[in-house]
Amino acid sequence: MADARSEILMALRLALTDCPDPGPAPRPGASEAFGPDDPAALAAACARCGVRLLPVPDWAGARAAVAGLLRELGVRSAAIQDHPDLAPLDLPGLCATLGVEVIPVREESIRDLARADIGITSALGLLAESGSILVAAGADAPRSISLLPETHLAVVPPGRTVPGIANLAPLLRALADAQGHLPSALHAITGPSSTGDIEMVVVKGVHGPVRVAVVAVGLEGGAG
Repeated sequence: MADARSEILMALRLALTDCPDPGPAPRPGASEAFGPDDPAALAAACARCGVRLLPVPDWAGARAAVAGLLRELGVRSAAIQDHPDLAPLDLPGLCATLGVEVIPVREESIRDLARADIGITSALGLLAESGSILVAAGADAPRSISLLPETHLAVVPPGRTVPGIANLAPLLRALADAQGHLPSALHAITGPSSTGDIEMVVVKGVHGPVRVAVVAVGLEGGAG
């Protein structure tokens, strides 16, 4: 007898079979964007939700932007996601140069992640209409990296900007593995953590970071 998870997944598969075919999707790393790049509009959307946008033209610019942010915030310790998207930045080497401690990311060190000044992750995509950052979570990509440190920095590779959530299907299909499987969990992060549950007073950082920044590689202009 199928369990609840299998039933839900089957329902989703059946629903997707009725969706119109969007056509072939570009593979990850393609130079062309999934959606129109409008840095000014994207910067405005990020500003509205409290995300600091750092658009850069290439990976060299991205490394410089990350270094500048680490210096500006006075970062002393960082948790870094082990992801191939971040390899061009050589973040461990950059941290060593700046004297920033790299906190190991493993299950038994989850408490140590809470003392990291910044958590640096890759991003599957960036939604232009809302400034939301799409991140994946799984056994090799714990969500705690973007939740526990005071600051979350996401790095978006070229070609991962889409107009909005309705345009995600081609991007997600391109990011699926050889068997067509997506990451076990996907999260759209729209600004720093905040809540107004108590007497309608907005408080930041209750359920996550108080600062969110994104380095968008392949974009220029409209920096925040």
